[in-house]
Amino acid sequence: MPARIFQIVVRLRGVAEPPAARPNANLRAFSATVGTRFSE
Repeated sequence: MPARIFQIVVRLRGVAEPPAARPNANLRAFSATVGTRFSE
C-alpha cells in the first residue's frame, strides 16, 4: 500500500509543475507532509 501512495505522490508532484498558485502550494504541502511521514 505505501508504494501505491508513493506513486500517487509522484504523480501529484508531476501535476504540480504548471504555475497554479493555490493548488500548487497545496500539492507541495501535501507531498512534503507525506514525504516526511514516510521518511521516518
